[in-house]
Amino acid sequence: MNKLLVLYDMLKTMKGKEVITGSLTAKVEKGQVKMFGLESEFEKNLVTGQTKSKVNVEMDYEGKTADGEAGKSQHEHCWAGERHRGFEHHHGFHDRGDLRARFSRLAVCISLLHSLQLDKREDKKMVFTLNGQDLPEDVKELFQQRMRHAACHHPQGGGLMKVFQSSTSLDFVMTVLVNEQAEVEKIRVVAVNEEELTATGELSLRW
Repeated sequence: MNKLLVLYDMLKTMKGKEVITGSLTAKVEKGQVKMFGLESEFEKNLVTGQTKSKVNVEMDYEGKTADGEAGKSQHEHCWAGERHRGFEHHHGFHDRGDLRARFSRLAVCISLLHSLQLDKREDKKMVFTLNGQDLPEDVKELFQQRMRHAACHHPQGGGLMKVFQSSTSLDFVMTVLVNEQAEVEKIRVVAVNEEELTATGELSLRW
């Protein structure tokens, strides 16, 4: 079973999609106590960039509680304009200056691919698994930086998200479920920090 071929088919299939619909759930727990929860239903048009979403948030942290619908949103994003700005930024002499950064990103991609595991289930669906413990230290640090960056952009979590921002160690496992049509059905990430806080995120797509 060639994981490169399965990965290529999956990326090619997902690239051809025009609309994705699904749900996103996230929660943070300590032991059996749920401290933060988020549920979202969304529909995104990948051609126009238009997104419709409905979000519910609940929180119980440091005596602060919140529960209810965070709201509905609908917005558009000009992907064409973004691509144009990106082209201008990386064109010409800028490309040469970024050569070391490009090699660094390539090394990270190769490391991730090497650590990625692929299994075939009895129902013929494929499961990609990436375990943070299998990654080299520099790539682990990169993932921690991404987690901190994500925490900065989720003010609903308040101080709870700051706990993950300041984490010095973070173990995680990510799984991606791919169906027989090479469509991503589910992405699940579980992360645990040194304070024994467990964060779980799950993206489910409907086709």
